This record gives sequence, structure tokens and C-alpha cells, in this order.
Amino acid sequence: MMKRFSILALVLVMLVAAPQFEAMPTGIGSAADGGCSCHGGAAADTQVIVTGLPETFNASETYSFTVTVQNDVMELYNDGVTEADGTGWNGHAGGFRILSTGGMVSTVDETLGHEMDGGLTHTDAGNALRTWDFEWVAPADDSKVVEFTIYGNAVNG
Repeated sequence: MMKRFSILALVLVMLVAAPQFEAMPTGIGSAADGGCSCHGGAAADTQVIVTGLPETFNASETYSFTVTVQNDVMELYNDGVTEADGTGWNGHAGGFRILSTGGMVSTVDETLGHEMDGGLTHTDAGNALRTWDFEWVAPADDSKVVEFTIYGNAVNG
């Protein structure tokens, strides 16, 4: 009887001591469509710079564009490449979330971004950078209006 009680007590202690967390089986859904779902609010020190997107587009044409997150307070050395260890990690990182109402957006380097819940976001490898290159294939109908929503995140850990 004492052995059963000890085992039951041990199981209860393990359940109470287990870390508490929340995970959604299908990902974060549209929670990140309003920006980052992992970090705090906007900082005046952070700028998101987008270059290369056209004001008008031709149907089915591919356009290259770049997103850069700039924050001089949270500096990233050599855009992710450090001389000391070659990993690029200096405690400062970045991230992105891109939504488009038309066409298809992809990262030039597929290891830096992936599709998630109808948009594009950074991977763990992409998190070590502050500049990312993308390609956008315009919709087949060039009379459509396409809107982009692009979020950038500068973090320090």
C-alpha cells in the first residue's frame, strides 16, 4: 500500500512540476497578422525599409525586393556575420511577417523564410539577420490592386 501511495505522490509531483505552456496545433493562425505575436509593441527606434516593390506591375512578372529592419539602439554586426564565431549571433536579431492580397511572395534564400498561415515569416536561421531578399510574382490580372502588409521586428535576444 505504501509503495502505491509513493508512486501516486511521485506522479502528482511530476505533473505539478511540469512546465506550463500553450501551443496551437495548427500554428498561430491569424494572430500574427497584426504584427509580431512573440514580442512587445512598436519602438520608435525601429524602422522597416522596403525597396524594390513597384508602384504598378505587369501581369505574372517577377519582382525582387528587400526588407531591412533598422534599429541603431539594437545594433546587429555585419548583418549577421561576426568575425569571432561565424554564427552571426551577437544577441541581437530580427524578424518579418509579410502579407499580400495578390500574387506570390517567397524568400530568395528558402532557409530564411517560410509560409505560415497565409503569409510569409522568418525561420530560425532568418532570425539572425536584419535584411532579407524576396521575390514577388505578380497576379495574372494586372488590373487588380495588390496591397502588402510588411512587419519588421528588431529584438535583442
